[in-house]
Amino acid sequence: MIRKPILSIIVPFFNAKNTLLKCLNSILQSCKGIPTEIICVDDGSTDGGKEILKNVHPGKFCKIILLIHEKNRGLYQARLTALNYVRGKFIGFVDSDDYVDEPYFRELYKIMKQSRADVAVGRIVNVSQDGVKYRQTRCLDFPYEKSEMEINGNTTTPPEQTKQTTEYDRYWTQAGACYPWHVLWNKLYRSELWTKRLDLLIKLNLHITMMEDFVYSSIVLSNAQIFRNGTAGAYYYVQSSNSSIANAADCKKWEKNIMDMGTAFSQVENILNSESSLSQYTDSCEKWKKRYSRYWYRNIQNSALTEEEKVKLKNLLKQALQVDGLEMPSVSDEYFYEEAEFL
Repeated sequence: MIRKPILSIIVPFFNAKNTLLKCLNSILQSCKGIPTEIICVDDGSTDGGKEILKNVHPGKFCKIILLIHEKNRGLYQARLTALNYVRGKFIGFVDSDDYVDEPYFRELYKIMKQSRADVAVGRIVNVSQDGVKYRQTRCLDFPYEKSEMEINGNTTTPPEQTKQTTEYDRYWTQAGACYPWHVLWNKLYRSELWTKRLDLLIKLNLHITMMEDFVYSSIVLSNAQIFRNGTAGAYYYVQSSNSSIANAADCKKWEKNIMDMGTAFSQVENILNSESSLSQYTDSCEKWKKRYSRYWYRNIQNSALTEEEKVKLKNLLKQALQVDGLEMPSVSDEYFYEEAEFL
């Protein structure tokens, strides 16, 4: 029996029999020596993946907790189930088909322990379906981190002329251009960020597997004051056939993802409009939505779908995102994605 955990790492999984063991073992190595609970949520798997946990040996500093959904309820609900059981001071997320390297969580924990940060952000290494590892260099450094000068208020501008820019301002300013902002799994959070907003997250009662990170981040990060970057460890985001449909010909899957995206934006817009302190971000949310309409329009155009299916999805995209017209991405849309460093 370990003492009260410091880290709570949430790992939802659905039919992840082939990747779960590697994922969990990487977390154990990265959290070695730190009291940790790994909260696994089996979201209605049918492949017997939960049996994998019998082959995981957590050691004296770690405890693995298994929670089970009898039926698949989607990634949003799986994470929410885990959040109700969290006991750690800091919360992290790892998707079941991904993994982390040994320094990752230890470095982020050290940053959180030694600083006043609410969020520590790790590096992302992308892994293609054929195993090629690369980093998108424009996103290599989390681009909106505040300087020590800003945090401590040491500016030469008179206070009456200075509008304090918060991390949440920066989150909305980038309007979806840089995905390290809104994904959950590249960060370690102070637990209070989540507990303060848990009632609202539960109230939404969403069943989505697309853009759920955007919903969570748009709500939880409203209380975050200071972000800090990690540079030693890395989170390995593995692009599987289930995580991307850019070239797939499964029209039903496209429809579900587009509808999920529409639901996510709609729910966030409702929250921004209902809380006076957040209403200033509605224009940025609209810009984010329009940028994503351009990304998805391009993806539909480049897909292996039939022309009839493409027309159907374009109309659904306009309806779901409530945009009048569709156009291809601009050069500025691609700013953070146009260069890569292969490892």
